[in-house]
Amino acid sequence: YFSLSGLVLDILDEGLRIEIEDFIIDANPDLINRQLPEGQYVSEARLTNARLLPFGMGEASLVFQLMLAGLNVDAMRFDMQASLLNQISATQINGDVRVELDLDQLLGLDIDVKTTVKADDYDRLLAQQHSNYELIDPTELVHAAGFIQQFTIALRDSGAWHIYDGLSNGLGLPDRRQLAMLTAFQIREQLNYPAVMLTDPIADFIRLGGQLRLSAQPYLLSENDMIGEPDAMLEQMINKADIHLHHMP
Repeated sequence: YFSLSGLVLDILDEGLRIEIEDFIIDANPDLINRQLPEGQYVSEARLTNARLLPFGMGEASLVFQLMLAGLNVDAMRFDMQASLLNQISATQINGDVRVELDLDQLLGLDIDVKTTVKADDYDRLLAQQHSNYELIDPTELVHAAGFIQQFTIALRDSGAWHIYDGLSNGLGLPDRRQLAMLTAFQIREQLNYPAVMLTDPIADFIRLGGQLRLSAQPYLLSENDMIGEPDAMLEQMINKADIHLHHMP
């Protein structure tokens, strides 16, 4: 169990201050692990009322003050909650990691990662951790991705686009419909194959708010999927890992 309360960090060069009301890491929340089936373990982490605010006259302070004034708030406030459920057996470890991050009155981010690590792979990873501190080879990244059965990330609008509407009217910025068209055009200019997959969901998220959800199954990738021309390789990886981007109202 680890807990912090009333933490204040001043970043003088940048002119920023971080205030944290509470930060808790609990490897056995409410002693719940005693009630779970054998081999199951839960741990949690919570960050409550963390605030980023201007402090002094650093490089970033003035810009940040202007941004906060445009948002009509005195600080950027966020909360985070994370949980990890492990199911451990003699042959493998199944994990389910969930993270929820909320940026007050702006955006939310939900992450869900389901993993499976075989016992032999776990032993090999431990051996590598203690014997090799060099940069990870791309093939090792693919091997690590093989432990991830399902990956989902969702971006939630909780007020950001409403604030943008007010700012765009006052500052002469493109409205949301125009911004969606400009963004879709930029994506098509930069990318070939995945452009169709990206443009409609992102444009709909800009126009309508709601959620933008990305899902993938990285364990389906192999080392051969990292070989070839960039466009062809990207297309193959998207198809093979079943990568989808959806907009939800």
